[in-house]
Amino acid sequence: MACHAEADSRLFYADDRQHTPSSPTDRCDSSHNRQDAMKTHGFTLIELLVALALLTIVTSIAVPGFTQLLQRQRLDSARLQLMGALMLTRQQAVTRGYSITLACVSGDWRNGWAMFVDANGNGAIDAGEPLLRRFPALADDLRLSGNQPVGRYIRYTPDGQARLPSGAFQAGTLTLCHESADIAGSQLTLSIGGRVRQEPAGNACR
Repeated sequence: MACHAEADSRLFYADDRQHTPSSPTDRCDSSHNRQDAMKTHGFTLIELLVALALLTIVTSIAVPGFTQLLQRQRLDSARLQLMGALMLTRQQAVTRGYSITLACVSGDWRNGWAMFVDANGNGAIDAGEPLLRRFPALADDLRLSGNQPVGRYIRYTPDGQARLPSGAFQAGTLTLCHESADIAGSQLTLSIGGRVRQEPAGNACR
C-alpha cells in the first residue's frame, strides 16, 4: 500500500508541475518576443513610402550628373584620339621620309579620318597610295570642323612641318564641340612649325 501511495504522490506532483499557470512576467516576455520577431521580418508601409521618396530624390540628382559625365568622357576621348592621330602623322612623315596626310572621310571630320602616304602631295588619297590607318567616326552628339586651311586635311612633310600642296605653311584650327551647351568644347590649333596646341573652344562652340 505504501508503494502505491508513493507512486500516486509522484504522479500528482508531476501532473501539477505540467499544469502550473505561467506568471505575468512570462506572458509579457513572450509578447515582446513575438513583437520583436514581427519587426525583423519586414517594413511598415510608411517606411516603404519614405524609402521610395528618398530613392526618387537621389535618382533625380544622380542621373543628370552621370549623363554629363559620360558626355564629357566622349568628348575628351575624341579630343585625345585626334591629338594622337596628328602626332602620329607627323612622326610617320619624319620617319618614312614621305609626305603623310591626315584627311577627313567623305569631306567631313565627323565621319572619322584616314592617315596615308601622300605620294603626289595633293592632300587626297589616290590609287596606289598606302593607307596607314583609319580612325572611326565621332559619336552622334559630337561635331568637329576645321577652318579653311585645315578644312579637309593636314599634310606633314618629312621635316615635320605642315604644308599645303603649294608649299605654303599650313596653319589652322580644328574645333571639337558637343551638342549640349553645358559641355565645354576644345580647339586644336596647328602652328606653322607643325605642332598642335590645345585650348578651350569658348564661344566657338556656341
